[in-house]
Amino acid sequence: MDWLLVIVGVLILIISIVLIYLTFLSSSDQEDKLLSKVSNNILDDEIKSAVLLSQKSGEGGDFEKGLAQVQITHPVFWNLKEHLHKYIIWQDEFVNSLLIGILSSNHILVEWVPGLAKTKTLEVLTRLLKLDFKRLQFTPDMLPSDIIGTQVFNLKTQEFKIQKWPVFTNILLADEINRTTPKVQSALLEAMQEKKVNIGGEEFDLPDPFFVLATQNPIEQEWTYSLPEAQIDRFMFKVLVDYPSFEQEVKILEKANEDIELIKPIIWVEEIFQAKKEMELINVPAQLKRYIIGLVRATRVLGDYVLLWASPRGEIAIYQSAKTLAYLKWKKEVEVDDIRQVALSSLRHRLILSPQAEVEGLKADDLLMQVLPKVPTMI
Repeated sequence: MDWLLVIVGVLILIISIVLIYLTFLSSSDQEDKLLSKVSNNILDDEIKSAVLLSQKSGEGGDFEKGLAQVQITHPVFWNLKEHLHKYIIWQDEFVNSLLIGILSSNHILVEWVPGLAKTKTLEVLTRLLKLDFKRLQFTPDMLPSDIIGTQVFNLKTQEFKIQKWPVFTNILLADEINRTTPKVQSALLEAMQEKKVNIGGEEFDLPDPFFVLATQNPIEQEWTYSLPEAQIDRFMFKVLVDYPSFEQEVKILEKANEDIELIKPIIWVEEIFQAKKEMELINVPAQLKRYIIGLVRATRVLGDYVLLWASPRGEIAIYQSAKTLAYLKWKKEVEVDDIRQVALSSLRHRLILSPQAEVEGLKADDLLMQVLPKVPTMI
C-alpha cells in the first residue's frame, strides 16, 4: 500500500512539472507570435531582424517616461512653466500636456480623482496667458443649451435675444463629462471639432484659441454615461494623474493660501498665434512619419485583448503633438524621443479592451508597452 502512495506522489509531481513547462512554452510562444505579427504586418522582410534585435537588446526607447520628465527649453514657455510652478506643485505631465494641447489647438481628456488642483492649474495658466476661463460641472439633468446657449425672449422689445453660455471662452474645464447624457456630450464634442455652434439656426464662431480639458472620475460609476468610442477618439491625449508624493504634499500645504488674484500675464494671445505659425515650420523627416504609422499599426495585432484598435486619427495626434513638443524643446526638427514621449498619451484611450483583458487585469498601457518598444525606427 505504501508503494502505491509513493507512485501516486511521483506521478503527481511529474504532471506538475510538465504543466509548468507547458505554461512557460505557451507564454514564450505567444510573445513570439505577437512579435511575428508586428513584423509581418508593418515591416518589410529586410528589417525583421531589426525588430528581433530591438527585443533582445532592450532598444526601442523608454515610452513609459512619457511627458512627465520632459524639459521645456523654449525661453518663452520655460518662463511660463516656471511661473506656473510657483503656484502648482508637481504635475509635470499634466502641465506639459496642457501646453501641447493649447498650442496645437487640440483637446485633452484627464482621468483622476477630485482634489488634485485641476481647476487651480487652469486658473493660474489662463491668468498667465491672459485668456478667458470657464468651468462647467456636468450633471445628469443638463441640456445642450446649458453649454452652448439659447434664445431668450425679451418682453420689452418683443424680440428673441441670443444668450451665449460657457462654451464661448478660451479655456473650458468640462468637469466630470461622463456624468451628463450622451446628447449633451455630443453638443460639446461637436463644438470642439467644428470650433463653432448653432443657436436658433444662426452659426457663431468660438473664440480663438479654444481649448477643452475634460475630466472623468474613475471611481464613481453611478449616474454616469461613458463616452462613446467615436467621441473619446477626438481627444488628442488622455492623461492619467495620480496622487503627489509626501514631500510634494508638504509643499502643497505651504502654498495653499497663496492668492492667485495677484497673478499678472506674462504671455499675450498674439504670442500664442505667433508660436503656432512657428510650429508649422518644424520638420518631420519622412522616416519618422513612417515610424509613427508603424506605432499605430502595431496596436492592431494585439489579438484577443483588444476589440477596437487605434485609427489614423491616432497617427495625426502623435504627429501634431510631437511637432509641438519639439517646438517646446526649441528644436527645428522632430526626433525619435519626441514621438516616444507622446505615444502613450496619444494612444491609450483609442484602444477598447476586451473582457479577457479586463479579467486578466490588463490596462491599455500594459498592452501598448508589449508592442511599441519593438517597432524599429527604420521602417
